[in-house]
Amino acid sequence: MFGLEERALVSPREMEERSRLLASRGLTVPGNESVILGFFEEERLVATGSLVGNILQGIAVDRELEGEGVAATVTSALLKKAMQMGRRPPSLICPAMSPASPPGSTIAAAAVSGHARR
Repeated sequence: MFGLEERALVSPREMEERSRLLASRGLTVPGNESVILGFFEEERLVATGSLVGNILQGIAVDRELEGEGVAATVTSALLKKAMQMGRRPPSLICPAMSPASPPGSTIAAAAVSGHARR
């Protein structure tokens, strides 16, 4: 999809690229991830996401691809991996987008049911 190559990130170079991509979007590396995916355009990492237990975290897309549906591709790939691993439907952790939310707060949204909790 989108001409992007999906692959598991394992090398130190890939992990450093991922850290830079996350930082460019104001995110940090979640830690304790069981699955870390990268999406590459040629050899350039342009999107990433991970599973931490039963939670989708660390989803970031290069600004150049914003609005192209790449975040949905990352999310779908992570959901598929979780189901292949026999996990219950994962939840998604993302920064709170409400102006009333304090800085650094997050929202956990159940990926399948659509319910959200703070």
